[in-house]
Amino acid sequence: MVHILDHETDTLVSLIDYKSLSSPIPTTESLSPPTTEEDDEDDDALNIPKRRKLNSTQQVDDDQLFSLAISKINLNEKNIEKDNKLDTKKEDGPCTECKTIDTPQWRRGPQGYRTLCNACGLRWAKQKNPDEARPLKKIAPKKATPTPKKMSHLLFHRKEFIGHGLYSVENRQGTNKPTRFELPLPIHQGESTLLTIKEFELPPFIWQERELNLIKSLKDKRPVFTKIRSNLFVERKPKLCPDERNVCHCKEPTGENEVGCGDDCINRLLFYECDPKHCPCGPKCSNNRFQKKQRKYKLEVFKTDQRGWGLRTLEDIKKGAFVIEYRGEIISQKLCEERMCTDYVNENNFYFLEYSKGEVIDACTKGTEARFINHSCDPNCHIEKWSYRGEAHFGVFASKDIPAYSELSYDYNFSTFNVENEQMCHCGSESCRGTIGKKKK
Repeated sequence: MVHILDHETDTLVSLIDYKSLSSPIPTTESLSPPTTEEDDEDDDALNIPKRRKLNSTQQVDDDQLFSLAISKINLNEKNIEKDNKLDTKKEDGPCTECKTIDTPQWRRGPQGYRTLCNACGLRWAKQKNPDEARPLKKIAPKKATPTPKKMSHLLFHRKEFIGHGLYSVENRQGTNKPTRFELPLPIHQGESTLLTIKEFELPPFIWQERELNLIKSLKDKRPVFTKIRSNLFVERKPKLCPDERNVCHCKEPTGENEVGCGDDCINRLLFYECDPKHCPCGPKCSNNRFQKKQRKYKLEVFKTDQRGWGLRTLEDIKKGAFVIEYRGEIISQKLCEERMCTDYVNENNFYFLEYSKGEVIDACTKGTEARFINHSCDPNCHIEKWSYRGEAHFGVFASKDIPAYSELSYDYNFSTFNVENEQMCHCGSESCRGTIGKKKK
């Protein structure tokens, strides 16, 4: 026996209606309940019309209809349970940000699903994280507008520039290239005047300035060179042998003002500079003039009468004192000859000093003021070659006491490359050899 609930009647009725619509309209016989043989006998006794009998197929259809009704009822029960659960949920709103209740759509927020109104939800979704500052977009700097090019050059082909005057007798032709602005020649000056050739002459005011020495000659311009603090090796690297130690036997001075490694120092006598790391005198050693780049006396480059530029001292110099170091580029003899034929082919003054066998110091473009020291057959200075860590250093030393404002000079003892073009000597001394060359034996 099946119990049908109140809310299930609608479903059952709908199924019965569907069955009635899908089946033909029943007659009085079809509506009568099914009968058995005993029922038929009772009906005959009471003169009641016979009831219809159900066959097996009709009975199966009714069973299927009944089972469908039962399954539909169960499905409706599940839907009703879901509706009851949704009714028990909390209603949406208010918004956790603006506390509003009326909104066309609820959106997700930081506190969960459907916690923000439509406006607050869109704003929160755009910012993603309202606690952190929104990063600024990097805006690329605008490129500077290029300066428009002048279009005047496009008009050159339309113009014709006159190069020889409007009334020139010869070369009556023009050019499309712009020339310096010139006023036209006067009219009706005569053909002979235009054809007369006259040699160039300087204006009178230039001659007057020249005679009054108001215009300086290019010869009076001091030669330009680059000062350097040490020799530059062009074709090789400096040796700098740290293992080469020349230790002297001097004793360290005890007094405060005393200086070690004096004139009796073995290294000084052999023209070797002491190594401060191994010298017994330590920081009081005085045999390190080239290492310390010492320059004790004030010197001046000046213009001489017949020997170009020279070097003189502004202070008194004692005999044997170190004056200045001769520096330059260390090059080979072969490179020196190449420079003589190329770079210095038009030069009259040369600044070469023999460095070692097959090598030369070239001080033409890089060096010190020692390059201006002129030659003299009776000099007041001489060149000394000193060694330190495997490399040579050349210094100018006073050969005698030199008073202030005296010109410095030394004997070049120069080896001429071309005997026919020997340079004349203008030292003016009594023992002058006449030419700048090697000493006669």
